[in-house]
Amino acid sequence: MPVEEYYYARSNVVEVAARYPTRLSIATDKEVYAPGERVVVAVRLEYQDERGEWRPLGSMPVVVSGFGSSVEAVTGPDGHAVAALTAPNVPGVYEIRAEFRGSQSLSRSLGLAFRHASSAAAAKAATCAA
Repeated sequence: MPVEEYYYARSNVVEVAARYPTRLSIATDKEVYAPGERVVVAVRLEYQDERGEWRPLGSMPVVVSGFGSSVEAVTGPDGHAVAALTAPNVPGVYEIRAEFRGSQSLSRSLGLAFRHASSAAAAKAATCAA
C-alpha cells in the first residue's frame, strides 16, 4: 500500500501599512459675513501616491472649527467635504481651521475677515466689498 507524504510550509501573515503624505485645503464661500450668517466651508483632502501624484482621499473624517465650535464632516470619493458654521455677532478677524486626524495629522488654517453690518444694505455692501 503506497504512503502519501505531504509537505507544507507554515507562514505568518504580516500586515503592512504605508504612509503617504497628505494635504488639506480649505475655502469659504466668501470672505466677509454679516452677524449670524451661515459660513460654508469647503475642504479637500488628498494624498500623494508612490508616483508623486495627488489623489483624492475619500471616506475620511475632517474636523472644521471656528467661532468656538467644531463640525465633523466626511470626505466624498472626490476628497471634498462641506461643513457649515455660524458667523459670530462680534466684528473682527477670525480663524477657521480644518484638520485631518489620520495617522499623520495635517492642519491648515484660513483667516476669515468678518465685518459687522448694522443694516441689510450695509451688510450687502460689506459682503460685496471684500
